[in-house]
Amino acid sequence: MKIYIERDILYYYGNKIGYLYEETLYIDENFKTDLLEEYIKNVNFNYIFEKEIFDKISKGDFLKGVMPKQLKKCRIWRLKKEADEFLKFIPYKEVVEKYEKVVIENYEIVYDEEVETNDLQEIFEKFNNEEKYLYISDLIELYNQNESEVYYIDKFHFFSIENNL
Repeated sequence: MKIYIERDILYYYGNKIGYLYEETLYIDENFKTDLLEEYIKNVNFNYIFEKEIFDKISKGDFLKGVMPKQLKKCRIWRLKKEADEFLKFIPYKEVVEKYEKVVIENYEIVYDEEVETNDLQEIFEKFNNEEKYLYISDLIELYNQNESEVYYIDKFHFFSIENNL
């Protein structure tokens, strides 16, 4: 699809160009085309073209362009040195097949700070660009006072795991 909405974000040829908030699409004015306006009318939302929406979404400065992002803190969990060698660097599917679930007692926290995004791919890239590499079998935990989400790093995906921390 060339134009679509996923998780309240409007995509245009793969670019995040707008967001949906309270039944209104807020769209970067630089992407205003007849094709886009036709799509918006078909999905039956009100819409507003504004400046710099694309930049705000790309930088992660705003959640839905309206409110400052409520960033969660980030913990990186890595398998302990004494953990079963079979567990290290293996895909999530194999862990589940052999052990039924990820066992947090096999892990230790190697990082615990706020990061500038809640996007898993961006966190992964940030760590690898700073040479604090993340590996298959590491866990990323995003948390605040009220909730915690834990993801297993696999070859090509992040798998949400039951929060048993």
